Amino acid sequence: MSMEKETVNDGLEQKTDDVTVETATEQKDAAAAASAEQGTVGTPAKKSKKKYIIAAVIAVLLVAVGAAAANYDTLSNFIRSKGSPESYYRYIAKKDRDKAVDKVVKSYNAMTKSIKLNDQQKKSTIKVEAGDALKPMLSSVGLESMEIETNAKVKDKVATSKSVLKVNGKDAMSYNLYADYKDGKVYMQIPELSDAYLDYSNLGDVDGQVNYVKAAGAVMDKVPDGDTLENVLTTYSDIVYDNLTGVTKKNQTVKVEGISKECTVLTAKADSKKVCDIAAKMAKQLKKDKDIKAIIDKADKSAYTQFKDGVSEFEKELAAEDASKENINLEAALYVDKSGEVVGRTYSAKTEDGNTIEIRSFLPKKGNKFGYELSFVVDKTKYAKLSGKGEMKSGKVNAKLYASVDASLLEDVSKEYITDGEKFLSIEVKNMDVQALEKGSCKGEIIIKADENKMPAFALYSLDWTFEGDTKKARSEIKVLSGSSAMVTLNIASEDGEDPKVSAPAADAKIYDFADENAINEYAENIDLITFLTTLKQNCGLDLTSLLLGTMQ
Repeated sequence: MSMEKETVNDGLEQKTDDVTVETATEQKDAAAAASAEQGTVGTPAKKSKKKYIIAAVIAVLLVAVGAAAANYDTLSNFIRSKGSPESYYRYIAKKDRDKAVDKVVKSYNAMTKSIKLNDQQKKSTIKVEAGDALKPMLSSVGLESMEIETNAKVKDKVATSKSVLKVNGKDAMSYNLYADYKDGKVYMQIPELSDAYLDYSNLGDVDGQVNYVKAAGAVMDKVPDGDTLENVLTTYSDIVYDNLTGVTKKNQTVKVEGISKECTVLTAKADSKKVCDIAAKMAKQLKKDKDIKAIIDKADKSAYTQFKDGVSEFEKELAAEDASKENINLEAALYVDKSGEVVGRTYSAKTEDGNTIEIRSFLPKKGNKFGYELSFVVDKTKYAKLSGKGEMKSGKVNAKLYASVDASLLEDVSKEYITDGEKFLSIEVKNMDVQALEKGSCKGEIIIKADENKMPAFALYSLDWTFEGDTKKARSEIKVLSGSSAMVTLNIASEDGEDPKVSAPAADAKIYDFADENAINEYAENIDLITFLTTLKQNCGLDLTSLLLGTMQ
């Protein structure tokens, strides 16, 4: 930016010189002639010329400012890159972190704002339907589809729900649940089998069960707000970034699927002593962090004292630890383009055996197009990789990715299942609305398909997953395809629901303790299974009589 300023200033000085080279005599003669002719005092010709000069200067300034604004990121990054590697690393890491946190918090706020966790009614549906290829196999028992529809309600720390199992589109069985978060009481009833209730309150540790349910109720009262979440994410990542030293810098070209970027590689290293120092500073912050305390207190106030004692114990262990005896070597590298955008990241650690384990992630962009690679590397061998390319337009992503594994991982795998690990599986992303995520919404389609030559046993099969939803309702459909025909379809949906109208057991209700084996045996003996199976066949066309009774003999 400073270089452009100097250029603009030089131009101004030159134009001023052009005006001032006129001699005093020439100026006086021109003024006198103009005065005599017009009968006025002044120099209109000179004023007119100055107007053009001023206009030109303003135009130059506007162009310079516009160019600087248009290339602000590049210029700012250029200036920052001339500082120390450590300061440049912190600047890039925090800038990239802030962008990510902003998106996470916006999405989090959108979701939590629309949910009244302690005063809500929701309906969820899960349906499994057989396709044409499977229907003949299930025809012997008369099964075509199964569905579970649940209406749930949470109010005044009491959760109730009614689930209905539907077979071939007709009601087959229901399941009623009553849970009181205040005293930890949990009851379940299956009306089609028995009018009695099962008491789940005494399963395992009684006090632990009650405390867990009470804690769940407290969390449902209020979750941390977006500002608190942002503070926590920022505070502890800052501790890491602010204490990194020994950062190195070099230039390197990143190229993925034909898309390349010239990058500055900033690598931060941390040995055992550095890791222990950062951990100690985090522990110190945790003990005085008001946000952390508030989050824990909302769940269980007594838990914070235990948490703080645990952190203190951790600090003592760190202080007693001889870091020089620990073999910890970590590296974190950022690949930064000329505008200051992070194109890639690598994280590596050296094990006690001397092996180097590394995770690599790269996303170079060129206009709307991008290349992508995520890989797991051990001693420079890529054991697993997900790579491909795509395009992003109007906030929507379309991409084709491929999964690959190293041949050494396939030595014990039959060639019938996979013959070659290179791009043996494709993952196609269609119209993924990434901008909608910030508003708590999602929409898109993902298709997973095996390569017919490299996975011959699965050559005909693919998985097609479509999804769409916001903070009020959502739906998801997963199809297992054989060619273009669906073998099985799974539909999952949620939306605002109805009051399930489930109450606590009446005073005279028969209740069996699920933790008592004798009580459960008595409950089972009172079930009229024959009547239930007969009704199931009459209402739903599902004949399980011979199947279930055969297993009981």
